[in-house]
Amino acid sequence: MSINLKNLPDDIEELKRIIESQNTSLRNEKFKVKVLQERVDLLTSRLFSKKSEKLGPVEEAQSVLFNEIEFLYDSEPELALDEETVTIETHTRSKKRRKSIPDDLPRREIIIDIDESEKTCGCGTIKSRIGEEISEKVDYIPAEAFVRRTIRPKYACRKCQGADDEGQPVTIAPVPPSIMGKSILAEGIFGHIIVSKFADGLPFYRQEGILRRAGIEISRKVMATTAIRVAEELEPLKKLLLEAIKNAYLLGIDETRFQVIQEPGRRAEQMSFLWHILAHTREGPVPIFLYRTDRSAKFLTEILQGFSGSIITDGYGSYHFLDSMEDVIHAGCNTHARRKFVDADKVSKNNPDTVDVLNLYAKIYKIESDWKKSSQNLEQLRTIRAEKSKPLMDELKSHLDGLSQSVNPSGNLGKAVSYTLGEWQRLTKFLDHPEIPMDNNGAENGIRPFVVGRKNWLFAYRPSGAHTSALFYSLIEGAKAVDLDPSIYMSYLLYNAPKMITEDDWRALLPINLKGKNLTLSG
Repeated sequence: MSINLKNLPDDIEELKRIIESQNTSLRNEKFKVKVLQERVDLLTSRLFSKKSEKLGPVEEAQSVLFNEIEFLYDSEPELALDEETVTIETHTRSKKRRKSIPDDLPRREIIIDIDESEKTCGCGTIKSRIGEEISEKVDYIPAEAFVRRTIRPKYACRKCQGADDEGQPVTIAPVPPSIMGKSILAEGIFGHIIVSKFADGLPFYRQEGILRRAGIEISRKVMATTAIRVAEELEPLKKLLLEAIKNAYLLGIDETRFQVIQEPGRRAEQMSFLWHILAHTREGPVPIFLYRTDRSAKFLTEILQGFSGSIITDGYGSYHFLDSMEDVIHAGCNTHARRKFVDADKVSKNNPDTVDVLNLYAKIYKIESDWKKSSQNLEQLRTIRAEKSKPLMDELKSHLDGLSQSVNPSGNLGKAVSYTLGEWQRLTKFLDHPEIPMDNNGAENGIRPFVVGRKNWLFAYRPSGAHTSALFYSLIEGAKAVDLDPSIYMSYLLYNAPKMITEDDWRALLPINLKGKNLTLSG
């Protein structure tokens, strides 16, 4: 606001009020400029800097995607020999050993023998074979496509019906049940297509080109329609996956955007969401993916009926109804809180207030890390958290309370402080419940393969495709979660699904129930 100097009042008190008003306006403008500058700095950091304070395995792999030959060549060499540390009484030394090759890989032998003339000694005696030298190298032949041709001989009694074939009762073996129906795709190649898409992030159109190089013409439309039809046949597994929620003691829940172009009653640019529920059961983890048209978590009310245990989420407001659910302990994600201070540090480097928060979080996370390395006893963790983590969390709370009175609430640091204090009751639930982790990283990491894949195919066309994707992600990530090879599991599932009759039959096909079993490709 500009002031006409000729119209200034002569009253000193009025002049003081005008000056104070100007100073207040100036401070407000400086706050606005600082907030806008922080936004610009944060957006710039997100565009041109690494997106997290520490690269995870996926981000690290992507960071060298286009220069991995140079990157790996320039890094510390890893040749055919590794160093193995050997302890010898008073000192240690490095012993060279060859990298191991899995024993279960088939061996194809190549014998390189000397010429027959060299097998005779100069004295005329035939040389005896006294041994051999063997070396092994891993090799690979690109996948070979073939046609599985099924032949069913037909039989009839010519004596009973005469010589003419027509009208004779014919005996023939029944058609083996197949989940593929009349599709030209066999279980093996379809399982490979599904795993390539949902585990390796290869869209159907890319696989179409890859298969064409092998001499196979399978259109992406055939792949898509077959996937939807097979998913419908596997629908009984979806209900059984949801049963795992009621058997879990801990749930991690997260969601991410999922654009569906032809969603009835919605614009093409509107975002839908893929939800991930990671059910921690006594038998092991069970990941469940569900498609929904919006980000409201209210649909969980029905799914969570009968569940009793802990649920960990981020601070998204739609999850707050969990606080009032009976028999549910709703915990918050400290990684989300910490991440906001990391963002604040990016736009205001080495701010002592931000650094103090990050240092406290580092100490608390180290306590958790040390426990994981030394023990997995939950009662011991309860004691450690009470003795070591709680004082640090109390110190963090005191520090945040002080900052809330002094920092600009519109800035990144102010928003981080406000978020963390608003979530404090949930963020500290882990202190009294050792089964609750400090963060929701398990569910977040579980949804990452979808996020990586989404960068390749961007969207789904119809809701049926979105629901199909959710089911296949559930099954493939479920196999990975219990250390099953997803390719072998998918083949096993496709071969055996047509034979399933009862609910218990279907339940036996869930990844968690095949944990540790030696599956065969033919089922």
